[in-house]
Amino acid sequence: MGLAAGTLVLVTSLAILAYFLRRRRKTVRDEEELGLLELNDAFKMEASMPRRFSYYQLAQSTADFAETEKLGEGGF
Repeated sequence: MGLAAGTLVLVTSLAILAYFLRRRRKTVRDEEELGLLELNDAFKMEASMPRRFSYYQLAQSTADFAETEKLGEGGF
């Protein structure tokens, strides 16, 4: 009788432990996934937001506003 009760307690304890470990692992995975989604959204938003460039950076990248480096013309 004692052996059966001890086995039952051991099996029940292992099942409860496995349940909590699996639940914790799922929670961590969900939090990591959520963090990655937020990070991806931040990159997408940052890429579509206007950026401010200094005059020096613009002049340097366009060879002092040379006609050969012009990308487009007029309009809005």
